[in-house]
Amino acid sequence: MSTKIEFTVNGKKCTVDENLRRETTLNAYLRYVLALPGTKAMCHEGGCGSCIVMVRAKRYPSGIVETFSVNS
Repeated sequence: MSTKIEFTVNGKKCTVDENLRRETTLNAYLRYVLALPGTKAMCHEGGCGSCIVMVRAKRYPSGIVETFSVNS
């Protein structure tokens, strides 16, 4: 069974599958795969807030779209 995660970054659709290393953080993906170095990492624990990104996600089955922040 194939597992995929699909998301949009700055209007560009991205798909990540099981071939991506499990250790890859969202921060590393943004910086090195998508070449978006504006996302920073300082403490690598989420405590300082420099790596926070905004996520907009649709909840199922309600379809309600929520916006929240996550550590990348």
